[in-house]
Amino acid sequence: MGIACLFGHKWQGCKCEKCGATRDKGHDWDFNKCKNCGKEWLADRDGPELERKLLSQNDLVGRAMILQTLPQAALIYLAENSTNFSVVDMAIPKITDEDQIVRIALKRGNRDISYKAVIFADKIENIEKFVNDTNSSVSSFAKEKLEAAKLVTKEEIEDYISRHRYSMNGSVENYLKKRLKDMEQN
Repeated sequence: MGIACLFGHKWQGCKCEKCGATRDKGHDWDFNKCKNCGKEWLADRDGPELERKLLSQNDLVGRAMILQTLPQAALIYLAENSTNFSVVDMAIPKITDEDQIVRIALKRGNRDISYKAVIFADKIENIEKFVNDTNSSVSSFAKEKLEAAKLVTKEEIEDYISRHRYSMNGSVENYLKKRLKDMEQN
């Protein structure tokens, strides 16, 4: 600590603006490396301790607060390796790479994770991976979303929503409404 910080640091995330000292808090992660201080998150070294820390939190709010601060590499590690479903369930939606979510779902073979993967999938090739899922609810959801994903024009999407209004899965309807909104903005 430099003399400039004798009476306290001026933290900007994980790094002090005055003296350059760092702390293990407030990182700005770029996948697994902090853009400010250069700290790396390594699965083999940091993963097991992270899971123990999460599981020691008895409340879901505490777990959610920890998950908010994690790099993508840590979230992927937890989604792939945690034996606690609530940890996996909370980590999956925070992963920003659709391909990673699909890969994890296929590896784990869990109905709930596969269903979430179909919800988050936008790419046709990722949705197709679940069309023949052994779980019929995942398979039928994937088939419905695949049909919707292949719609190209605004008119096709509006017609599909109109024709399937009462039988459509809510997630597919939300997906199509988002696509319509994106089309209107472009």
